[in-house]
Amino acid sequence: MANPNYTHSSHEISEPVSRAFVLEGFIILIILEDFLNLLINV
Repeated sequence: MANPNYTHSSHEISEPVSRAFVLEGFIILIILEDFLNLLINV
């Protein structure tokens, strides 16, 4: 009984973490793109 409960709670924890990681990666990509545009313009 305790095993399925543990996996369910761990899945609940890992989902927001992965979502935040994807969001952070997306922000980093946008910042890198802006930085590259600055280099190209200069």
